[in-house]
Amino acid sequence: MGLRLLTPPASAGVQWVREGLANFFKQPMGFASLFVMFLLAAQLLGLVPVVGSPWH
Repeated sequence: MGLRLLTPPASAGVQWVREGLANFFKQPMGFASLFVMFLLAAQLLGLVPVVGSPWH
């Protein structure tokens, strides 16, 4: 059994964006808090010299 990739029509992308925006407007604070948690995690990882940015 091989892996088959399905190619959806372009209109499915528009529907995907609409559903995503609908989910965001249902719970905007939940998405905002996830974004803030991601930023904090990225900042904490940036403090670790081995894992952080190679330009420091």
